[in-house]
Amino acid sequence: MGVTVSDRRTVYTHSTAGLLFGLFGGVVSAFFAYFVTITPGGAFLLDPGAALTALARLGDTPPLRWPSLALDPFLPVVEAMVAVLCSLSAARHVGVSLISRPRLLMIALFALILTLGVLTTPTAPQQAHWLGLTITLLALSLPHHTDSP
Repeated sequence: MGVTVSDRRTVYTHSTAGLLFGLFGGVVSAFFAYFVTITPGGAFLLDPGAALTALARLGDTPPLRWPSLALDPFLPVVEAMVAVLCSLSAARHVGVSLISRPRLLMIALFALILTLGVLTTPTAPQQAHWLGLTITLLALSLPHHTDSP
């Protein structure tokens, strides 16, 4: 049996671009979740409380869309928190590419939610609702840099 040597180490890393784009993605998600409803024809309607309106009409939607509708009110807040926690300067246990396991986990989780949302959104114009999560997902994928001492 051989001994496996890991390339993982603990270093201080940060991602300024990831933080800025991640927060921007959270703001875009909040805009679509809380203030705007997109009609099947592609018109944007000002609807304060849009996520709560969608939850109130949960019985009128197919059961396949229920998970994305249930996550919608909370997603912008989670996106902003993850962008901050995964991008600010901190000691992280990282591999060669400076990606931490929590960041990889959040990328995978957000990609799963994005895929579910895109596949269950009824019309192409309504896909714009997922723009903020896409921006946050890309922000988390931006490379980190080691902090200089």
